[in-house]
Amino acid sequence: MISLNAILPAGSMRAKAEIYARRSVRREHAHPLMACLVTTNSDSRSYPAKPRNVSLGGMAFSFPIQLAPNTVFYVALTNAQCLFMVDRAAEVRYTYEGDSGCWVTGCEFLKPLTNEELRILLA
Repeated sequence: MISLNAILPAGSMRAKAEIYARRSVRREHAHPLMACLVTTNSDSRSYPAKPRNVSLGGMAFSFPIQLAPNTVFYVALTNAQCLFMVDRAAEVRYTYEGDSGCWVTGCEFLKPLTNEELRILLA
C-alpha cells in the first residue's frame, strides 16, 4: 500500500484526513445487474456506466469518458430487478484509467442515499 505521506505534501493534513475518512466508509459491491446512467452538464446526454461499488455517501463506476475531479453530474441507479430507481447529483472525487480504455470514477453524492435506498439497490 502506498503511503499518503509519499504522495501528498507535508502540509496537506486536511487532504489526508479526507482520504482516510473515505477509506473508512463501508462500501458494498454493486450487484452485477444494477444499472447506472450518468448525465453530464456539458451535453445533457445520458451514458451507461458500470457500477463497481456503492455506499450511502457515494459510489465508484467504470465509464467510457473521463470526468475531471470536482465535476458535478447526475447519476440514476436502478436495482437488478428494475423495480426501483434513485437519482442523485454527485461530484467527482477521483478518476483514473482502468482496464479496456474505461475510466474508473469515484464520486460523492451531494445528498447521501438512505439506508433503505441502499438496501433496495443492493437486493
